[in-house]
Amino acid sequence: MSVPGIYDLAELYAAQHAEFTDDIELYLRIVARFGAPVLELGCGTGRVASAIADAGYTVTGIDTSDTMLSVATERCRSSHARFERADVRRFAYDELFSTIVFPFNSFCHLATNDDVSACFESVRRSLAPGGVFVIHVHVPDPTRLARESEALFAVDSFEWHGKPVEVFESSRYCAATQLDDITWYFELDDETISRSFTLRVFYPRELEAVCELNGFSIIERYGDYDGTQFGPDARHQILVTRPNKAT
Repeated sequence: MSVPGIYDLAELYAAQHAEFTDDIELYLRIVARFGAPVLELGCGTGRVASAIADAGYTVTGIDTSDTMLSVATERCRSSHARFERADVRRFAYDELFSTIVFPFNSFCHLATNDDVSACFESVRRSLAPGGVFVIHVHVPDPTRLARESEALFAVDSFEWHGKPVEVFESSRYCAATQLDDITWYFELDDETISRSFTLRVFYPRELEAVCELNGFSIIERYGDYDGTQFGPDARHQILVTRPNKAT
């Protein structure tokens, strides 16, 4: 699955998220509990995988973006990590993984039901007995999804090579397909760079059904990175799942 757009700007993307560590402790706790080796789907520039490797766990990160993988390899020199080009819908390894993670809303790149099912099947084949598959997606924000498509909203700011970058977003949500077409505008000193991408929106009960229909049971569900149980005020859907035993 090729995901163009913002992910072509690997160094800019890495700088944008360099300071984001809110989810790291959660993934480290999960790996400590369920074990390694670890497989990260949609690893991008290696932010999560690097932290897992630095904690001493063996981790493989896969992505379809060569530029992202190049940055990941450069930023993480740990012998515990490797980064490879592979499609999250179709991957296969000789080894089995105790923990497979799909962090940072990247599951939402699976735009069709066939994409979702293919990913779950690859995960099933790749999990060691007793292993878990961890999915993170945002809880949909109705106010955001109802925005006018022409409107621009400030969503982020960061520094890149010592200079400020402001990020603005426009989006067009289709309720019929639950696909959100998003464009980010990076305002640099002397230019504006825009990139577009599409994310699927998953509502909580829908995501629960998606797991069940693909033969996975939810064993834990969190509403935030601190391990808070999922509830009405949750902003995140973090699901720890396990494949059902064959009958």
